[in-house]
Amino acid sequence: MDYNKNVMERIFPLNEAARLLGVSTSTIRFWEKQKKIRCLRTVGGRRRVPESEIKRLRGDVVPPKEVKAALYGRVSSHEQKAKGDLERQLERLKTAAGELALGEPIFVFTDVASGLSDKRKGLSRLMELSAQGAITDVVITYKDRLTRFGFGYLEKYFESYGVKIHLVNGQA
Repeated sequence: MDYNKNVMERIFPLNEAARLLGVSTSTIRFWEKQKKIRCLRTVGGRRRVPESEIKRLRGDVVPPKEVKAALYGRVSSHEQKAKGDLERQLERLKTAAGELALGEPIFVFTDVASGLSDKRKGLSRLMELSAQGAITDVVITYKDRLTRFGFGYLEKYFESYGVKIHLVNGQA
């Protein structure tokens, strides 16, 4: 497989990762259970190991990833936006990004839509940029800013691309 490093990190099937690490496939499965290695899953449930994990375990020097943060704010109605709720939310997110040492956010996305809607342009763009490797961190105020239900699915989606979600006012 030929991957553009600017878009996506190379991933290896379990048997190839085991060969590169000099261990058995069952060892990698055990390490995954022990949270010593991060594996990705295909749609069919097969494990794939990111190149960065192989380099980390082999002790290869991996340059630190440049932080590229994105802020995401959402309100449910135009009335809330008119009252300034969205602007206050974004100001809080900018402050939090600084407190988290994420630097100046390079992307800011907003939506005025229900948390149940799957037709939000800001969230869709955020997901696209995650898949492209263009962002490393997403800052939101509460889980329900991303979605009303199923936050865990979105969290796994972002994690699969190495993107960390920071909850400013919600639970970690």
